[in-house]
Amino acid sequence: MPKKPRDQRTNSELHSDSKTLWYELEMLFGVAQEYTASRSTTCHNACIESFAIHCRALIFFYYAHAGEISAGGVVEKFGQCRDTDVIAVDFAANWNTKSPAPTSILVESKKQADKQIAHITTDRRELNQPGGTLTAGWNLAEICQELAKITFTFLQAVPEINLLPDERQRMKSLISPFLPRIPDPASSIVAIPVLSGPWRTPFNLATDVSTTSTHSAYNLQGRTSPQ
Repeated sequence: MPKKPRDQRTNSELHSDSKTLWYELEMLFGVAQEYTASRSTTCHNACIESFAIHCRALIFFYYAHAGEISAGGVVEKFGQCRDTDVIAVDFAANWNTKSPAPTSILVESKKQADKQIAHITTDRRELNQPGGTLTAGWNLAEICQELAKITFTFLQAVPEINLLPDERQRMKSLISPFLPRIPDPASSIVAIPVLSGPWRTPFNLATDVSTTSTHSAYNLQGRTSPQ
């Protein structure tokens, strides 16, 4: 059966949906920073798990149009894209040709978020548990770099009418610290190179972090607090 064409969203709808995209980006970078300040095991894990969920949502947003992502021989498929899902091609019709190829760390991040965070799976047996033999980590810094680069490319591809100027600018400002910039000698346009060398950002992000199990004898009676 041929794939059903996506309904075209109005500019007003896209302006509203862009606020949700902003939230996902803000939370991704924000909880990565909060991780470095976490003191308890619970807060430590909550930051990583929140980061994973927002990372997963952004990967889906940028690549759901392809149905899957792959790198290094590893393929990760997406579930069905529903009419209510907001994805990058809703904002930029040519995103399927403009989107950067997914990197290995993004493919692995989707796999980890699916198997180790979003679902209770057999992949989690003995994972990061006391006395366990399996460990898995999240390189928050590198993932932030990759998603910042993709967001920069996305903002270039989105027609002006589909994003309010203020919204576009605050997204650019949010990702700016994660984009080492080298002036292009051929023009006044700022060129974004392939990132290399040490991590450079005013944010103190961590690499290779992992969730850890709390003590087996604890009583959880938590609830969310109203803002």
